[in-house]
Amino acid sequence: MVEAILFDFDLTLADSSAAVTECANHALRALGLAAAEPGLVHQTIGLSLVQSFRALRDRGLRTAIVSTKFRYRIEDILRRADSSGLVDVIVGGEDVAQHKPHPEGLLRALRLLDVHASRAVYVGDHSVDAQAAASAEIPFVGVLTGVTDAEAWAAFAPLRIIASVTELLGVLE
Repeated sequence: MVEAILFDFDLTLADSSAAVTECANHALRALGLAAAEPGLVHQTIGLSLVQSFRALRDRGLRTAIVSTKFRYRIEDILRRADSSGLVDVIVGGEDVAQHKPHPEGLLRALRLLDVHASRAVYVGDHSVDAQAAASAEIPFVGVLTGVTDAEAWAAFAPLRIIASVTELLGVLE
């Protein structure tokens, strides 16, 4: 029985690609380089469904976000979306010494939630998410909202592959 759901942030729960693209291109221009095409920048980042989170909470599931994005930025995004209370634990890039694919962030989230890895699921959009889940021995669900397609996900033997987080509730039933 699943007791907790852990999520990657960028392109799994939130699409911050426009802001990331603008920041990347600002930095490139500052270095005297040409701006990158949005599609190229998009491939370097790791979509938000408040209704899905509420439904998970209604089922008694605890939630966590594990991301390389700084925690304070995720907290700010959730606060602006009036969604702060929907996430129990956030482990950001500043909270770990080793980033994904190392499992440190996932293991920290599990400790904070007091949930065993076998009773959790990690949802992510990138191969490093799948690798981290495998290292932490957490069942993994791959979403197609990032750059990893269904064929590439198959190599990681995920529990399921879903088009978006909205399909997660069906996976849990």
